[in-house]
Amino acid sequence: MKPFTKWVIRQGKDNDRNDAVADLGEDFARDKRLPVDAGICELRAYLSRYGDHVSDAFEDARVEYRLVRASRLARLASAT
Repeated sequence: MKPFTKWVIRQGKDNDRNDAVADLGEDFARDKRLPVDAGICELRAYLSRYGDHVSDAFEDARVEYRLVRASRLARLASAT
């Protein structure tokens, strides 16, 4: 499973979240046909069949994931 997919699923398990990204994480966890080893383009194509609200949540999740990842990498770089 790709790191982004794992991160999205964790957002769905976060009881403090009540937004579209959390809903997407719950959907990811339930969807037995989700291509968990797919890249961003493949995931985007797969999710496009579920409507604009899912596509929007996916893009929101991508932005948030990139920000979280960049912050984590910056912290690691400054610690060395």
